[in-house]
Amino acid sequence: MPSFDIEGIHVEFPYEAYDIQISYMTHVIKSLKSRTNALLESPTGTGKTLCLLCASLAWLEHEKARQQLQRLTGAPLYSAGAEIPDSWPSQRSAAELTKALVETKIIYASRTHSQLAQVMQELKKTRYRNVRVATLGSRDQLCINPQVSQLPNIAAKNKVCRDKVNTRSCKFYVQLEQQAKESTLAVEPAADIEDLLSFGKKNRVCPYYLAKSYEKSAEVIFMPYNYIFDPTVRRTIKLDLMNAVIILDEGHNVGKVCEDSYSYEISSTDLATTIRETGRILNHLVKSNEMETASGSTVQSNVTRELQNPERSEKTRAVATLKRTLLDFEAALDELSLPEDASHGWVRPMTFMKELFSAAKVNQVRFAELSTSVSELLAENENKDQFSAFSSHNAGSLQKFVDLMEVVFSKDVQKHHPYFRVYVRKEDVKKRLKDGWSGDGITTKQNRVISIWCMSPGCTIQTIMQSEIHSMIITSGTLTPAEPLLKELAVPFPIQLYNPHVISGSQVWVGVISKGPDGIQWNSQFKNRDSVDYKRSLGRGILNFLEVIPDGVLIFFPSYRVMDDCITCWKSFDLWEGMSKKKACFVEPTNRNEFTTMLSAYFQAVRENGPGAAFFGVCRGKISEGVDFPDVCARGVILTGLPYPNRYEPRIRVKMEYLQQTYGNVTTRTLTGEEWYNREAWSTVNQALGRVIRHAKDFGACLLCDMRFENESSKKQLSGWVRNSLRNYAFPVGKRALADFFRGHCGELRLRSSDVIPLENFGPEKKFVTASVKPERETSMAAACAVQKRCAALQSDAHVLSLYSGAAVSKTKRNASVFAAMDASEDSAALENAVPAIASADIPSTFSSLATQSMPVIRKKIVVKPNKSAELNSQSGPAQRFVDLPRESSVVASAKSSNDPAEAGVKERNTTQVSDTLSVLRTELNHADYAAVSRALSILRKPECDGCASLTEALRRVEDSSKRRKIALLLSRYIPVRSRQEYDRFLDGMGYVITL
Repeated sequence: MPSFDIEGIHVEFPYEAYDIQISYMTHVIKSLKSRTNALLESPTGTGKTLCLLCASLAWLEHEKARQQLQRLTGAPLYSAGAEIPDSWPSQRSAAELTKALVETKIIYASRTHSQLAQVMQELKKTRYRNVRVATLGSRDQLCINPQVSQLPNIAAKNKVCRDKVNTRSCKFYVQLEQQAKESTLAVEPAADIEDLLSFGKKNRVCPYYLAKSYEKSAEVIFMPYNYIFDPTVRRTIKLDLMNAVIILDEGHNVGKVCEDSYSYEISSTDLATTIRETGRILNHLVKSNEMETASGSTVQSNVTRELQNPERSEKTRAVATLKRTLLDFEAALDELSLPEDASHGWVRPMTFMKELFSAAKVNQVRFAELSTSVSELLAENENKDQFSAFSSHNAGSLQKFVDLMEVVFSKDVQKHHPYFRVYVRKEDVKKRLKDGWSGDGITTKQNRVISIWCMSPGCTIQTIMQSEIHSMIITSGTLTPAEPLLKELAVPFPIQLYNPHVISGSQVWVGVISKGPDGIQWNSQFKNRDSVDYKRSLGRGILNFLEVIPDGVLIFFPSYRVMDDCITCWKSFDLWEGMSKKKACFVEPTNRNEFTTMLSAYFQAVRENGPGAAFFGVCRGKISEGVDFPDVCARGVILTGLPYPNRYEPRIRVKMEYLQQTYGNVTTRTLTGEEWYNREAWSTVNQALGRVIRHAKDFGACLLCDMRFENESSKKQLSGWVRNSLRNYAFPVGKRALADFFRGHCGELRLRSSDVIPLENFGPEKKFVTASVKPERETSMAAACAVQKRCAALQSDAHVLSLYSGAAVSKTKRNASVFAAMDASEDSAALENAVPAIASADIPSTFSSLATQSMPVIRKKIVVKPNKSAELNSQSGPAQRFVDLPRESSVVASAKSSNDPAEAGVKERNTTQVSDTLSVLRTELNHADYAAVSRALSILRKPECDGCASLTEALRRVEDSSKRRKIALLLSRYIPVRSRQEYDRFLDGMGYVITL
């Protein structure tokens, strides 16, 4: 196994490391040695997980050895090579500091357990796979006792589980204790959640407490984000963060998780449920006291009864106080006036919550008393006395009220109150009843929902830093732009790294295609999503893409609603049936269990020797991150729009308003509301695109199917490895370039001439589309390599023009102008090897007028080579361009009126050419450029016009150089004789030399 000496630490790596991997591990070790935070970005597929594991575990191994040596020599551990951070309290004793340093552990966190499972698989590849590991999960994921696992919510599962453990009535927990005493437990190293579940079911022991038993001795603990950030969870599992190295993988999610961890919500229904349950317990306690009094031989005073049973009397008072507080809080909430529109509420600062609790007579002292009472009430064993214990089904409602008080009165949180906002709205009672809530809990006339939202992740991160951690490493493939994130986190990250990608440009094809094969513009903005024409056009485009992309394809939509609407539309036009014939189609479900089953079926479909499969999902969904799609599992990713959050959703609106307000203050300024809104969308886009490349030898294509991706400002938001390969394509050219890309990597893909079918099968239009056909792959590796070389040289649309004319010119004759090429004799030697017209199978339905029956009759072939003195010389390779031009050279010539049938044929032919040209211009140019070029052509047709300056000026204003060159060549046929010399100079200035 290769090894490297990095910053004085011996690191073993399972493969020969790339330079960027060495750099990544260097920054990890620098962070750990200096006890400082690090922010590290490395694109998906660069092996950052392996680098992170190997570097951190090598450092931990080195640190343990150093500590052991110091113990043998009697040197104090906290003074040699391990500086004590300033944040650690000075009152800690040397023994406490030594203990903390000796027990240094690594906490590796990610968003989901599925992501952690992938990390565990990477760990098993390394030399460090035998490190002591613990994987923490919730009872919801790990409990195998059916009496607990089938309960409706996590709060109920937690309470019933604790009750059963305390009474030793859970056979799985008892069996675990017995086997632990006999030392018969032998779980494989680096066991993930699935391994623990499998082991627990096989040996009939509790996986949840098995995982917790490993936590005490573990050197590395794997857990989801919320175990670290959520104060309630952290307190429940008794997570000690002192001197812990916290690694946050998939760090682009950190901000959202931090905000959610300190955000709380309670409704009138929750309050009513808690009041009813508290009243039930209080009535039981009062009746129990009365029964005890009645059973006595003499009547005792209240004082005497309380002295004889002080615990019951104290509990009765505590429950009565809690119920009184809940009733007062409910009354205060009901007095709030809200807008009539149920979808709107109002926003207040955190001072409002103190006023609301003050109306319920809750202050700092009462909060402490209530917290103790509630803790004891929730700890009551329901199995022991179900009448005096809170029902497991309703424990969650009481916990919500406690959490609400905690965030208002906790001293650790109070200093962060400026980062919070309170939102109050009407409660949708019908929805709660539909979701299975009992109508008995609805007692108020006007139901409310009160939400406390954390608006900045900084307060959560600062709370974690106060736990005296060793250091924090945040890493992801999509962190840039990092400056806004760093401002929001509000803690310093001195060590930063932004790695390039390990792949070459020839391994990824990225294209923006803004119009469908029928010429309809693709724009998934909210106002356009209900357009049947748009959805049908998008379906036709995807139908074409599935034809040329081999194996697995992932198609992403902005939301579930958009995806469902599109698929419904496609089914009505038989487009869905066409897609299903090309590939097995899967649609992402919202249910977790259904998703697991469907994902397995998808993987099986793409790995079979067939046409592959397509998985339709949503950005921010289950397949957009957290699932690995290597090699054939994702040869293509198609994005159908920009996944902007719903700006009318209350929390999004409040967040944007908060950012606008704080932006005016220099000390709290991070980014504007609009900047944050855009970052949310583009971060999701980059994450989805990252599914296509999973390792250094992987390859695939990214298709951005929305006109908004064409904007230069939009392109700047993409990850560097995507941006560097990005090109804008018209649909037919893009499809051909995409097919050529996969020819280079998968072998020759040939389409038969019988693959053109009318679009009337998919709607009323009489257009053409390429049929569904399984690609035939050439077995010749030489042919594949030749195509790959040609594909790698493609730099723009202009290069792709060569795909329309087949092979290269075998013999160069002489230099000439483009007009000389057009005027060449039909019988000349130049036509003997002329490339035939575009094959029927290659006719994209965008250009309906280019169907076989209306193709121009006369074709000439010219080779357009880059001029050495022009800008195209910077491109690699002798890129040749082949252009089909008509025999007649000007519109003026074709417009002559004549009764001669031959001349009439020329006129009809040139009319077709004009129609074709206008179609291309409309497709390639934006509205302003199209209008300018059209005006210039109109001026050029006038006899008094003595030059083409207006046309050349209009062409120079076209920003996209590849489009400018293509249109300039296309318009050569319309230049009058009097202006040809001037236009030739213009073409020469753009870098073209025409060779017959």
